[in-house]
Amino acid sequence: MPEMKKEREQLGKHWKTLLLYGVLYNNPVLIGALGMCPVIAAGYTLKNGVTLSLILAVLMIPTCVVSSLLFRRVARWIRIPLIVLLSSVLYAGAYWAVRYFLPGMPDALGLYGPLMIVNSVIISRADDFSTKHCVSFAAVNAVACSAGFALVICIASAVREIFAYGTIGGYVLLESYHEIPAVAMPFFGFIVLGYLGALFKGFRNKKQERKHTKSSQERGAER
Repeated sequence: MPEMKKEREQLGKHWKTLLLYGVLYNNPVLIGALGMCPVIAAGYTLKNGVTLSLILAVLMIPTCVVSSLLFRRVARWIRIPLIVLLSSVLYAGAYWAVRYFLPGMPDALGLYGPLMIVNSVIISRADDFSTKHCVSFAAVNAVACSAGFALVICIASAVREIFAYGTIGGYVLLESYHEIPAVAMPFFGFIVLGYLGALFKGFRNKKQERKHTKSSQERGAER
């Protein structure tokens, strides 16, 4: 298809920009408001954040690639159940892989580990994006969104762990720290996520302003 060939050519030239766009300028959590549940409910220690990031990446990248390859012509009413089924199969591998590198962590997540199977980031990217683009484009987008999710949940988890327990990744930062268990509650997750969203939005607006100013100056120079 001509469109797919054009996409592959664009990807070869701009893959770094596409990755950066997915991680920062169009972050799935802070800009798209997708996948917020694990960030708010389970992202209160850095280990939890890293574990959930790994699970999402292992589920999302193959699911998006397969969706681009096989699910393009499948009716949407059956496509989403197929995506969830594929994600469920991949979760078994993700569980054992994460358990090998981070012993005990998948079990420590409780129900939030299996809930990653139906994470809205995976379903949105696999259904809305991957089925409309070539395999390489879908794969790069999946990697970018996985990295964007990881960036947000790891920052939020680290901040909450420091305030809640005075530790980061289980290592003590502040001796004789008075723990604040309420910071590990979901309501504080909303607060941290709100501040991160404002920070990212400000960063994106600043970039757009610079771009607009530059284009205005170039148009003025041409006149």
